[in-house]
Amino acid sequence: MRNRRNTSSRDALKSAASAAVGWHCPCCSYSRRGRTESSCELEPRVVPVTRHCSCCRHSGGARIYADVPTDLNMSACGEVSMSRPANLLIRWATARAENPLGESTLAIRWGSNGRRLFVSGRERFAVDDATYLVFNHGRRFSSTIDSPTPVDCCTICFQPQFADDTLRALVTPDDRLLDEPHAAGWTSGPEFLERATPHDAVVSPVLHLLERQCDSEAATRGWFEEHFSAALVGLLQAHRNVFREMERVPAARPSTRAEIYVRLQRARDFMEASLFEPLTIPDIAAAAWFSPHHFLRLFKQTFGQTPHQYLTRRRLEHARRLLSASEISVTEVCSTVGFESLGSFSLLFRRHVGQSPEAWRFAERSRIFTAATSCARFTDTAQSPQPQD
Repeated sequence: MRNRRNTSSRDALKSAASAAVGWHCPCCSYSRRGRTESSCELEPRVVPVTRHCSCCRHSGGARIYADVPTDLNMSACGEVSMSRPANLLIRWATARAENPLGESTLAIRWGSNGRRLFVSGRERFAVDDATYLVFNHGRRFSSTIDSPTPVDCCTICFQPQFADDTLRALVTPDDRLLDEPHAAGWTSGPEFLERATPHDAVVSPVLHLLERQCDSEAATRGWFEEHFSAALVGLLQAHRNVFREMERVPAARPSTRAEIYVRLQRARDFMEASLFEPLTIPDIAAAAWFSPHHFLRLFKQTFGQTPHQYLTRRRLEHARRLLSASEISVTEVCSTVGFESLGSFSLLFRRHVGQSPEAWRFAERSRIFTAATSCARFTDTAQSPQPQD
């Protein structure tokens, strides 16, 4: 069973780490179309990728960071096979992509400056600045990006054995770990609730640290291994927190609470993935196999707000990002984030933010300009020569 699982995990990592052809390794100065090596003795760990794939119509730059030395072989369409199993951090940025159906290993996906949409069977998920997404080993999915600006995408791909060992170390008594440090029979790998999770205090700090410092001098293979482990431990802690949130579901039997909670999460993921589209309560309820009135009551009791309030808040968050980071007009922002009329959008924006969209955009850009000017002045002062006594 373990051999079949390891073979499947290698296949999953091929899909999860698909990059494309045209490689150059700055560590070992190896360059060849269709193949690269990252097994040089210098510390890491990073393989820069230029990819353009006719299968997935994905183009853009990518960087792959591994926590052990491994050779990467590339197929014509960009699938990656490794000579040695490794946990990977994959980063790239693109404004448009259509990635075909593939199989995931256990992975965390997050991003910034836009949205990435995922489809898996009848379920839809969206990842943006406010969320991260967990897929278990074996989940089949496709994804798309269609954004006016490049979307920064990040993925951590975990080897199943790495996840199993981490969970076993957390739940097994120390004396048994001393007697059996490498228990071959351990097959109770973690199964996480697959959902777009709002950024939290246990997983997200590790993700953001990896994103910020993966190119720093401190980011050796050992550094990546430690932080991959920290991300997985945080994921297990967040998984335990899910059960506390389940307690708010109004049902007597634990099995009923769990089923209702999973369906409500499916409805919320559907709302996130369809955030900019016209949505009705029957549409959302049908996505999670609820009746409309049953769904409305359970959603309010579990999450403390109605579906309409949730959609309004999330659409206004995206509107603020577009007002701050793009040059499109307020009218275009209104239609892009799914509001029916400019008047209702302006009214709701003022009610939640305290300013009109135009006034908020001006104030926000003034704040950013002032902060950038102050930073430049401080840098110039620090670099100017000091008088000698």
